[in-house]
Amino acid sequence: MSTIMKVRLISKDPCLYRVCREALLPLREREWDFGMLPEWQLGIDADLWIWDCEGNEGLPPVSWLQQEHKIIFIANRKKIVLFRDLAIEAARIILKPVRPRLLQDFLQQMSTEEVPVAEAVDTSADRMRLDRDTLLQHLLQTNLTLQEYEQDRTGFLVRGCS
Repeated sequence: MSTIMKVRLISKDPCLYRVCREALLPLREREWDFGMLPEWQLGIDADLWIWDCEGNEGLPPVSWLQQEHKIIFIANRKKIVLFRDLAIEAARIILKPVRPRLLQDFLQQMSTEEVPVAEAVDTSADRMRLDRDTLLQHLLQTNLTLQEYEQDRTGFLVRGCS
């Protein structure tokens, strides 16, 4: 039997809560313990954090971020620069508005992701899994870039039609 993955959403947005629940429902290969907190509190534990960067939550303390936490930040385009400067290895960024299918892909990838140790990769199957995970990470980063371009294009079209 698979272990339960504890996922915590830091947000006050009930719509985002529904999107997260919708994204978790089809992922039946693992059991999920999902909950929403209005703000981050020291001492609360989770395997995966979904952090809504809107409202009063802001970012978690840098000392906490430097630990090995798996985090999905959900932010608008204006805050994207903050995350690139932080260079958090285990974090991913999704631009608002969030779609359940995109979030589902991120959740699935992060729920199965292990931090690879170079010495442990000794079989061809392990090497293929590591290559697949690396490729998936590049695809996710490309998806983020495409989201940025799509927002730029939409903004350009809106300004052009005004």
